[in-house]
Amino acid sequence: MGHEVEIERGILLPTQCYPLFENALWHESGCSLSEHLEVIGEMWAGFSRVAAANPYAFRREAYTAEEITTPTADNRMVAFPYTKRMVSNPDVDMSSGLVICSAEAAARHGVPIDRWVFLRAGTDGTDVKMSERPDFVSSASIGVAGRRVLELAGTDIDSVTHLDLYSCFPSAVQLALRELDITPDRQLTVYGGLSFAGGPWNNPVGHAIASMVDVLRDDPGSLGLVTANGGVLDKHAFGVFSTTPPRGGFLYDCPQDEIDSRGAHEVVGDHVGPAAIETWTVLHERGSGPARALLACRTPHDARTWAWSED
Repeated sequence: MGHEVEIERGILLPTQCYPLFENALWHESGCSLSEHLEVIGEMWAGFSRVAAANPYAFRREAYTAEEITTPTADNRMVAFPYTKRMVSNPDVDMSSGLVICSAEAAARHGVPIDRWVFLRAGTDGTDVKMSERPDFVSSASIGVAGRRVLELAGTDIDSVTHLDLYSCFPSAVQLALRELDITPDRQLTVYGGLSFAGGPWNNPVGHAIASMVDVLRDDPGSLGLVTANGGVLDKHAFGVFSTTPPRGGFLYDCPQDEIDSRGAHEVVGDHVGPAAIETWTVLHERGSGPARALLACRTPHDARTWAWSED
């Protein structure tokens, strides 16, 4: 999932990487730390409330923003600024199932029409590796492929009633909000997200789609958008769903050429000398507190390099 320079330095875990995007987003916002934590805490509290109302969720407890962002014995710091309640919960015993068929087959087998939900349009795309990204506050793949799926579905984001944004960490959701012009006051999930409803390693989007199907059956004619994310915020997919069939059939696109046109940043693995800190996180060990700082840096020639510190 990583660039060779990242792999050489042991930068492999999502809990090492996603906080780098978070602290870059915080820095760009100009907010104080308490202000930024309040924003992402309120956003995550919204996910917990949806999970609390979802009978299939792994953790059905609604938390306040303060309960999510404040480190405690039950909510330890994992990687600054992420506490345990802000990271994915993949170690769950959950499954989901989808039955996919043609409308003709559904009719032949007697499936009532009010149970039918159509995938109207889909897209996907891949960003460059984390080390090569132009910055830690944008995603060309989300911006290009996310907007393209709405275009194929003949709609815009304000006309999409129901959302499920991939929610492994708050930074992933914030990038989707930025790239797709989604206001944070909207309900951003239909199943509760990975921190609370749970996300089996490769199937959180299965739960999101299954939940979206139920939501759309209860709200016929409305549109739902489900987004997916893989790797370190680099592999993205999008689907628009509705009980109303798409005119002219399902449409799909992979606008990879447009995504790739954004280019890749130079990476150096052996820089020695001055560098500017671009973003950072502090990794915490269970029970023993802060252990190491991880820093993404820019060299005087504007290449990206990496640094560790145990000070």
